Amino acid sequence: MSLKGKLEYALQKVLSQSDELPVELRETANAKSRIFMGADSEGLTRPCVVVWVQGGEEEPQGSGNCWQQVSVLVKSPGDADSTGDLIDFDPVANHNARAEAVLGILCVDNLGELLSAAGESLTVYDPITDVNLQPDLEGRSFVDGMTFRCYCAPTAIL
Repeated sequence: MSLKGKLEYALQKVLSQSDELPVELRETANAKSRIFMGADSEGLTRPCVVVWVQGGEEEPQGSGNCWQQVSVLVKSPGDADSTGDLIDFDPVANHNARAEAVLGILCVDNLGELLSAAGESLTVYDPITDVNLQPDLEGRSFVDGMTFRCYCAPTAIL
C-alpha cells in the first residue's frame, strides 16, 4: 500500500474507533461506516466523512519520508435526515454538532501518535502543521472540513 493509502486508512481507523464519532457515521450491524477514503466523494449518501491525502513532497530526497497534505470533510444533507421521521429537524445544528465532533477527534496534540498506532507500517510525526479549519456551504449540502500537513515515514519506527 502506498504512503498515501496508509495515511488515509489510519485516518479512517482513528475516526471510526473514537467514542466521540456520531452514531450516524458509525458502522453497525445494519449499516456500513460513513467514513470514506479518497477525493471522489460525489454521489455519496450524506451524512458522511471523507478523508483524502493529496500526496506529498519527499524530504529529504530519496528517503521515502514525505510531507503529506491531508483534507477531512464532514458532509451533511441540507434538509431532512435520511429517515424523514423527524418533524422538528434542524439541519444546521445537526451538521454543526456532527462537524464539531468529527473535527474535534483530529484536533489533538498527539494526532501523529494516534495515526502511527492506527496505521500499518506508518509513522506520522508530531506536531501536525498548517491546520486550517474550513467552514463551507455548498448549496443545500453542508460541508465543513480541515486541512493539515504531516511528516510521514512509510515504515513503523520504534
